[in-house]
Amino acid sequence: MRQSGLGLDTQVPAKLVYISSGPYKRYEYGPYDIELRHRANRDLLDCSQVTCAIVRALKALGRENVGDEEIGTLARNLTEGQVGAFLEESAGLTSWVADAAKKIGETRHGQNR
Repeated sequence: MRQSGLGLDTQVPAKLVYISSGPYKRYEYGPYDIELRHRANRDLLDCSQVTCAIVRALKALGRENVGDEEIGTLARNLTEGQVGAFLEESAGLTSWVADAAKKIGETRHGQNR
């Protein structure tokens, strides 16, 4: 098993998935299964690479699968600067992602005390 820098994934996906502001599409190209997933522009633009990675990870997990364990993992694996940037940049994102950012910040600050 392989872990990402965020510490959330434990397996490498079997298909290539790309985020796009366009519609959902799926292509087969030789042995590859390629999927384009729609994301609102607010989830793609004006964010740091780390914030975009966190948003993609959270949305891949899904709102119902983001609990205290996932919040704690992110709080431990992100630097103080990354948490601050995510909090700042999450203001215009989907409400449950913005709520997750606040929880990550609260958990991170609780760990540092």
